[in-house]
Amino acid sequence: MNLRELVEKICAKEGWTSTASTDGWEIVIPQPKGRRQAVMAASFKDGTEGMVRYTSVVGDAVSIDDRRARTALELNARMPHGCLALSAGNLVVTATRPLKTTTPETSAQAVKFLAKQADTYERLIYSGDKH
Repeated sequence: MNLRELVEKICAKEGWTSTASTDGWEIVIPQPKGRRQAVMAASFKDGTEGMVRYTSVVGDAVSIDDRRARTALELNARMPHGCLALSAGNLVVTATRPLKTTTPETSAQAVKFLAKQADTYERLIYSGDKH
């Protein structure tokens, strides 16, 4: 299964929408109280192994002071899926899975968790719904 097929199956199963982009696929996951969270799915190779990386932007990393950085690292230790990271100047929640062995069901579970966490952190830290 390739990335497009995986994303299509995830979205069909969950009722989510996706849009192709230059970097992969953007999946939009509805959140409570009319909010939404976008999760980007991109494929890459780790040696010869095809991988899929799911990433959801929380907000601009400029807002991350020492106290928030410490809190983020503490949260990382408790996350069952993915991790908090800095990417392209943003605080993100991200998870990587082998494309060959992941399923739409297990990927949907991880994507749902990432979206929920990213939306929660975005609301708490940035008080908005930009991503």
